[in-house]
Amino acid sequence: MPSDLNPKLLDVVSFSPSKRDSPLGSLTGTVVEAYASGAMLVEVSDENGVGKDFVTVPSDRARVVWRSQQTATQQDSPSVSLKLFEEGMLLLQNGLPSEAKDKFAKSFNLDPDRARGLLNSTLQLVAGGAFDAAIVVLRLIAELQPKYDLARLNLAITHLNRGVHYAKRGALDKAVEDFTSALLIATSPEVVNIARRNLAAAHTQIALRHIEIQRFDEALQLFLVAFQLEPSRDTRKNFALALVSRSAAQGEVRTVNEETFRQPMLMGLTLSECLNAYGVTLARLGEIARGKELLARAINIDPRNELARKNLNILSASDPPGVSDLAMWAAGPELAELQATQ
Repeated sequence: MPSDLNPKLLDVVSFSPSKRDSPLGSLTGTVVEAYASGAMLVEVSDENGVGKDFVTVPSDRARVVWRSQQTATQQDSPSVSLKLFEEGMLLLQNGLPSEAKDKFAKSFNLDPDRARGLLNSTLQLVAGGAFDAAIVVLRLIAELQPKYDLARLNLAITHLNRGVHYAKRGALDKAVEDFTSALLIATSPEVVNIARRNLAAAHTQIALRHIEIQRFDEALQLFLVAFQLEPSRDTRKNFALALVSRSAAQGEVRTVNEETFRQPMLMGLTLSECLNAYGVTLARLGEIARGKELLARAINIDPRNELARKNLNILSASDPPGVSDLAMWAAGPELAELQATQ
């Protein structure tokens, strides 16, 4: 048994007395009084458990061989756990998460149910949109209680929802970080699927920004990532359209025909859709006449291509034409949030 330098009342201890106390070896007895000096009064029993003598023993010479239920109850009392929990909350409120973590660790060790109380308090922060504070606390709970799956689930959901708020404000890089964290933390298939979809949506939006500044190679890679994360008709179509757009920007061919678009058409685009994308890209690069010619061809091949018709009307209706209003991309995945789980 490990030594305990501070035995408590009614603990059973083993100790080696001095020669003047007893010529025998190690003795065993019950602590009946603890002195402020650190010594204690032990009632020594015989082999039948009957008390026969009282001995004063320094506490550093005693070894606890049995902990009394009274002592265990005192150590593990709810009041001690609650006090530590309240101290942890106070430290958190004062911006000292590391110090709070130590208090919570001790509180949870005495009463694991305190972790649920902290989780429920944190979900109120989530409901109020205080995602940063909530993530700090949820991460703390998950670290202290690694088997508490509900804490991990809510941590993933909170990263997911904070990412949506970042994305809606245009902070797409931060959104990608949060969606990635949610994907790595989550064990729920629902959270994993939504995190992947949101990542695809964010990469799609970043790709469109690259198109606007004519960084076509980077946009193509981002559309590919979006498709890999969320394989769908729209993400596949956007990648195929990006191939067409890059080809137009690079001026690879002057005679545009089906052979020009072999790969995009294998991915599901029609010839009319390819011509629309090629013409829109050229128009945005300043080749208005060439763009209008290709849009007209797109409509001639497929009179039902309303997008090409709308784009041609835009280029023909104003001088200079409003090229920023031209359209060619599929909608892509939509952002989604989840409710916290209690």
